Amino acid sequence: MGWFSTLFGKKSKRIQVLDEEEIRKRNMKDPEYRRVMESIEWQDQLIAKVQAARSKYEEDKNIDELIGVYEFVLFKARPPIKNMRGLCLALVELYRKNHQNDKAWGYLNNLTLTRQDILDKIRFEQCKILKAEKKYTDAMRFLMCGYLHKSKWNNQFQKEMFVKEASTIANRLKWNRDQVEYLAYLIEQRVGSKNYNEGSLIESYEKALVEFGSRK
Repeated sequence: MGWFSTLFGKKSKRIQVLDEEEIRKRNMKDPEYRRVMESIEWQDQLIAKVQAARSKYEEDKNIDELIGVYEFVLFKARPPIKNMRGLCLALVELYRKNHQNDKAWGYLNNLTLTRQDILDKIRFEQCKILKAEKKYTDAMRFLMCGYLHKSKWNNQFQKEMFVKEASTIANRLKWNRDQVEYLAYLIEQRVGSKNYNEGSLIESYEKALVEFGSRK
């Protein structure tokens, strides 16, 4: 019975591979199928290019060359790599590491138009840049906006985490704990009412700055 099953009940691996190849050849005659397959193969090539560049960077630490590869796959390739938000944020980090804050900022501004799904992470990256440039009042504003957008995904504000991060900026501005708590309240209030309009939060923050004596 076993030999009968082997001969007639199951296809050998060789026959199965031949069948799959025949199906592939037949499908490749369809222009739409061919276009999709070529697109997938191209994307795989771009991913492999990034992986190879990162491995090379671990050896030679040539950050300019690594940035060039990221810029190619994200901007210059036709078509560029798709749906890789991790690569977008990695490029921003590389720009910052290479002291190219202007390029990082410009790229982040472009991302706000195309990647609303990572707006919280964009704001956090902008906060890091502003902190590095010692623009602390602006850094706080972007930190607040980042937490507002982050809260949108589950309608929950991570207050303790915000207070911890905000306190490091507040210390530079010589603000006290009560002032940081008030800024947390401004975010908490909007999350509670499901108001995720950062313009409204920024307006309240600007008023708080006047009360704090940080802006006339």
